[in-house]
Amino acid sequence: MPSSFSRKGPLALSFALFWAAVLLVLGTMQLEDARRLQGGGTSLFRTDWTKKYVHGVISSRRLSYYFLLGALFSLARAPCVGGVYIAIIDIISSQGFASSGLIYLMIYNLGIALPVLLLGGIIALGMSPEQVDHFRNKHRVAIRLITGITLLALASLIYGQMI
Repeated sequence: MPSSFSRKGPLALSFALFWAAVLLVLGTMQLEDARRLQGGGTSLFRTDWTKKYVHGVISSRRLSYYFLLGALFSLARAPCVGGVYIAIIDIISSQGFASSGLIYLMIYNLGIALPVLLLGGIIALGMSPEQVDHFRNKHRVAIRLITGITLLALASLIYGQMI
C-alpha cells in the first residue's frame, strides 16, 4: 500500500480504497463488455426492459411523470457522481482553503456537462437523434474500451493518492 495512505485518516483511507475498488470493477466490466460486443455477443449493460416504461412515460405527456422520470434518473446517477463530490469536499476541508478543490470541482463538472452540451449542440445543428444513436451503436466497442481504460486509470490514481 502506498505510503501516502498513512497521511490520511482511517475513514478517508477506507473511502479511497472503496472507490478505487468500485472503479476497478466497473472498468473491468467495460472492457469485458467491449470484448463481448466485438465478438457479436450481448452487452452486460442491457436496458431493454426499461424502454417500455420510459416510452410509456414519454407518451403520457404528463409533467408529473416527467418529473418522476427525472427524479429516478437522479437517484441512479447520485452514486456515480456523489462519491467524487464527497472526495472534492474532503480535499477542500483537509487543505483549509477552497482553491484547489474548486479547480477539481470545475474540471469534474466540465467533464459531466460537456458531453451533454456537445450532444445537444450536435442535435441542434441538425444531426437527428437517430443518427446520433447510429453513431453510438457503430462505435460502441471503442466507447467501451475508452471508458474502461479511463476507469482503470482513475482507480490507480485514487489508489496511489494522486487524486
